[in-house]
Amino acid sequence: MARPCTWGDELTLRAVVDAYGCVAHVVTSEPANWYLKYEPESGDDRPTPPVPRGVKKPPRAGKEVFLSYISPIHYNAIVAGAR
Repeated sequence: MARPCTWGDELTLRAVVDAYGCVAHVVTSEPANWYLKYEPESGDDRPTPPVPRGVKKPPRAGKEVFLSYISPIHYNAIVAGAR
């Protein structure tokens, strides 16, 4: 996933949420399911995700990410504007 032109799907998103202990909020283009929330499975026995050498490991809890999803093919990050 670190290489350009790679992509992930819902399964990848769930794996990242579990591995990093974060919550993902997803706003979709589907009227019936316009908002989805992915939370990690409970428990602290999850393995620590690998990170590249020299990169600090992210905290395992408390992070939230916000994404948009254009069904059925594309996710985008939602980033707050600078103030």
